[in-house]
Amino acid sequence: MGFAVTLEEPGAEMGPASDPILADPVLHSVKAIDRAIRVRDAGGLVVRTVRTLTIAADVTPAKGWRVQVRGTWCRVAEVKPLAPGGNDLLFRLELEA
Repeated sequence: MGFAVTLEEPGAEMGPASDPILADPVLHSVKAIDRAIRVRDAGGLVVRTVRTLTIAADVTPAKGWRVQVRGTWCRVAEVKPLAPGGNDLLFRLELEA
C-alpha cells in the first residue's frame, strides 16, 4: 500500500519544570497514500485544497507532529482514526499548507 513516509514524534520533556530539556524526536517509518481533497462552497467553487495522507501505523500520530513526504517536512494539522470494527487500523492526517 502506498509509499514510505517518515513520522516525527516530538521528544519528551525531561528535567525540572523550570528548565525542561526536550529529548531527541522519535522517527517512525510508515506507508502512506497521498491525496489532495478539494473543499467546495455551496455554489460548487473550490475554496481550498487540503492535502491528506492515509497511513497504517503501529503508533498513534498526533496533531503537531511532523511528517516527511517525498523529501519535504509538513506539520500535521488534524488526525482522524479510521476504525473498522472498532480498532484503529488507519489514520487520516490532514497536513498544514
